[in-house]
Amino acid sequence: MSKLNIKKLIELKIKFDLTDEKISSQTGISFEKVEKLFSDKIHHITLADAQALSKLFECSVPDLLEFRNDEEKQLYYQNFQFFFTTPEKAV
Repeated sequence: MSKLNIKKLIELKIKFDLTDEKISSQTGISFEKVEKLFSDKIHHITLADAQALSKLFECSVPDLLEFRNDEEKQLYYQNFQFFFTTPEKAV
C-alpha cells in the first residue's frame, strides 16, 4: 500500500506559501489532522482528504503518494484511475 509522500507535501506547502491554518481552512481538513500530517505522524488519509489536498496543490492524488516502485504506481493508476483524478475532473 502506498503512503503519503511527506517530503512532497512539504515542498508543495512551501511552494504555495501555506500555513497549516490556511491548508485546514481551504481544504476542510481539521487543523489537528493537518498538523499531524505535516509533522509525519499520519501516513494514510481518506480519499476525500487526498482529493482536497490535490485540488489545493493543483496536482493529482498519486502526486501526493509515495510508491515502492514504478510497477506499483502503474498498478494504482490502472486500477484506481477514477479515484486519482482531481475532484473537478471526476465524473
